[in-house]
Amino acid sequence: MSAEDSWDISFVDIDRLQEKMMRIPELSEKTINDILINSSEVRVPQTMREIFPISKRNPTQPITLSNRKKVTIGHAKTSDSLRVRHENLGFTVRPKDKWRYLVFPDLGIGWRNPFEQEFMRRGMEREVPTITAELEEGLDQAINKELGGISK
Repeated sequence: MSAEDSWDISFVDIDRLQEKMMRIPELSEKTINDILINSSEVRVPQTMREIFPISKRNPTQPITLSNRKKVTIGHAKTSDSLRVRHENLGFTVRPKDKWRYLVFPDLGIGWRNPFEQEFMRRGMEREVPTITAELEEGLDQAINKELGGISK
């Protein structure tokens, strides 16, 4: 598994979304991108941070970054530690540079991390049902606006 985990939805959800997308092919891409931007920007990183582990060290203690510069940063769980990069019909959530170390406990890399904690994947899995429902609702609204009537 990579540090850039992706999320999956069931085939039933895909089939429903695909049917709705085919009803408004010229609008579906923009509709989905708008929903993903609005859904993912705040909620997904927040859900991931909720399950971040907190180390026993003092979170305000200075740490040494890779460039040997000592800085004081807060803990990843309570800071704005993740960034969202939007793509066409998707997005990627990654740690910001100050919190690059998150990959080690997430993937279970190194002698201090004996097992994969997969908090990034688990956080994303918590949001998939909500995002899928928002995609369906957004496509329904676009269908009703474009074609009129009931979209089901």
